[in-house]
Amino acid sequence: MPAGRPRIFSSPEEMSEGIQSYFEKCDARMVRDYNVPEPYTILGLCQHLGITRQTFFDYENRSEFSDTVKTAKERVALDLTLRSIENKDQVVGCLFQLKCNHGHVETKAIDIKSSDGSMSPAKIIIAAEPEHDGSDGQDT
Repeated sequence: MPAGRPRIFSSPEEMSEGIQSYFEKCDARMVRDYNVPEPYTILGLCQHLGITRQTFFDYENRSEFSDTVKTAKERVALDLTLRSIENKDQVVGCLFQLKCNHGHVETKAIDIKSSDGSMSPAKIIIAAEPEHDGSDGQDT
């Protein structure tokens, strides 16, 4: 007999229906004072589905649900990305969501070369001498 609680969703199709109803709810509900649809979020999706955020991510590790969860996460990430492009005031919040729920990592590139080349690494050439066999080079 399997251990643990029974699954909330018996099939990926059942989960997908719940996810789609969340997106439809968001699209129909306007955010006050902004006149834009409610943004998609992982937390909002989880509340709509009646599961925790951790349970949602656990479903991603089940092979039969993996694509369903990944597709939903990508749709949420796309919505956040588009909102950050459309409204520069939302960039920080969108970045926070992308980092927390979608694995995005901020990286910085530092150029340590000088423009005049004065800090370029020096080339070191090592010349090897032929090995000696221990003789003095004379035949006896």
